[in-house]
Amino acid sequence: GKTTLGAAIVKQMTEQPLFWFTFRPTLNDHLNSLLFALGHFLQQQGATNLWQLLLAAGGPIQDYQLALVMARQDLASLVQHPPLLCFDELDRLQAATPEATLPTHVQLLEFIDGLRTAAPMLLIGQYDSPFVRRVGVALRLYGLAFEHAPWSTFGDAERIAAYNPLLRVPT
Repeated sequence: GKTTLGAAIVKQMTEQPLFWFTFRPTLNDHLNSLLFALGHFLQQQGATNLWQLLLAAGGPIQDYQLALVMARQDLASLVQHPPLLCFDELDRLQAATPEATLPTHVQLLEFIDGLRTAAPMLLIGQYDSPFVRRVGVALRLYGLAFEHAPWSTFGDAERIAAYNPLLRVPT
């Protein structure tokens, strides 16, 4: 589906370091899960600010703004080889109405939103997700380059088959 297509596109697009995080409700849909995974990845790339913050905290981070600052500093230090940040199943974090979105999911969405100018990103989710659409609008307003590929399994079957022969890609 979307994930397979995203992975195939990433493989053809870039040779830069890749951070991939798939959101799984009730398993890792909390900001501390993302912070740990991102901090570990950045530390492996040689940027240690977020990782040191996590180690010093010895558990869940309470100051998410500080964590965002540390992550942005780490990403800025990797300007020679900026990583591509891929967030998969992003649409699972957004409820049908803003009022119904879980507070923990709001934290995640705001954190990712805070990273949008710090590194190139691939956001994978259904475009009917309000968050995915909002990020697209924000990227346009900031004049940042991005590509939205609204492929359909009916009209674009040949293009999709190059990435996924099963042609299972919801748009």
